[in-house]
Formats: sequence, C-alpha cells, structure tokens
Amino acid sequence: MKKCLLLYILLSAFSFVSAQEYFPKHFGYELTILPSEEKEIKLENVSFVAINERFTLFDFYKNKVDSIPMSFEAKIMPIIEKNNLLRVDRYAYRKSKKGNPLYEAESRIWVGYNNDYLKKHKKEIPYWLSIHRYGFANAFTAMGIVEQHKNKFKLWDKKAAVKGLTPIETKEEALYFLYLMEQVFPDDNFNELCEKKGIYKIYTDTMTPTIIKEEKDYFVTNLFYYDVIDGSLFEIVYQLYKNGKYNILSKKRIYIILAEEWE
Repeated sequence: MKKCLLLYILLSAFSFVSAQEYFPKHFGYELTILPSEEKEIKLENVSFVAINERFTLFDFYKNKVDSIPMSFEAKIMPIIEKNNLLRVDRYAYRKSKKGNPLYEAESRIWVGYNNDYLKKHKKEIPYWLSIHRYGFANAFTAMGIVEQHKNKFKLWDKKAAVKGLTPIETKEEALYFLYLMEQVFPDDNFNELCEKKGIYKIYTDTMTPTIIKEEKDYFVTNLFYYDVIDGSLFEIVYQLYKNGKYNILSKKRIYIILAEEWE
C-alpha cells in the first residue's frame, strides 16, 4: 500500500508536465498474468531457452569512445548545478547519430507525502528521459544524457534524445534506447537462479534470455526490470520502431527474490 501511495504521489505531483512522458511505460502496464492467477513453479520444472546471440548490460559500457577532460570541468559544472544533477559520467560509451559523445547523467528524487514537495523539480523534468526506483522506498533516480559538441555540452530533453538516437539501425542501439527510456535491461543466462544463489519464488515454466528480432520497420525484444522494493523480476516484451516509438506487447513476473546469498 505504501509503495502504491508513493507512486501515486509522484505521478500526481508531475501531472502538470504529463508524467507518462517521464515514467517508463511499463510502470502502468497491467501484468499479462494477474497476481491472483500466478502459480509457483519449482526450479527443476523450469526450461531454459538456448540462444545464439548473447546480450548483457555490460556490453553498453565495454568500449569508451571519449571522456571529459579535466580542463572542461568548469564547462560541465553549470549544467550539473542548474539541473540539480547528482552526477555526469566522465566517460562516453556511445555517440549520437551526428557522431557526438554522449554522457549519462542522473538526478536523485526523494519522494515526500506533500505534492508541493516535488514541484521544485519543474524546470528539470523536461530533461529526464525516464525515472526508476532507487534502493529506498521513497527514492527515485532520473536518467538523462549530456551531449558534447567540440567544447560545448548540452543536456538533452526527451525530444532531443529521440532525435539524436534515431533512426535505430542495430540491435545494440535498440537495447540501449529502451534502457534509457524504460530502464529495462537484457539478460542472457539467469546465472543467479541456475546456481541457486538465493531463495526464489518462480512464476514461469520457461526462462527466455533476451532475443531481438528485427523486422523491416521495427524490433521486437524481451527485456527485464527488477523492482528493488519487493524483489520481483519482470519480463517485458517491446515492439520498438526505428523512429523511436514503441509499444509494450506483454509483461509478466518471472520470479521474486525472497533472500539473496552474498559471497
């Protein structure tokens, strides 16, 4: 109940800027299998789909394409201070369609029970590509992108981000776009589950790693979202058009982590 109330407060506080533009679509998408219809499956009865192509979130950060030199820190600080950013990455791992380095940025949002509390973010909201839960019940993290052109830096708003990242031409670009806009990630092995590192409640008899199918005008892929509040892992299937528009085709809970083992 508390979790739902916090989300409602945040949605209400941002209603004046069309909150759905900045929340992942999957936040409001109803589960394909409702909680009342979920059935627990034993691990030994679960099938794991074999795949040829493997994708991991780490692949997004494998190759550095540029970095912010120390001499440019004075140029980036005004953007950080003006937009209340928690951080801007020093390294760029991707480029825009124009070939400019892109640096990920984050803001921290502490949710209060008073709607007026969040109106202080009004000027910052257009620059949030998406927001997702942080490791506390009343905290969210907003994702953004800073583009570098020569010795100038610009914080993208949603429109600039879509324009700068499209047309989406490769599978990796599709994964990264949805990661920024929806905070979902690829999974290719379910190692933690297979190695029984923790206690799980499983709700599917088939585990399908991330698979990306490319059609003429769009991609279809299954990605995952971990809810840090209740420990649920969700599988979400997206249809992503190459112009940046996308739909959710399905959403289901894969499992709940009841307890984790740490080495």
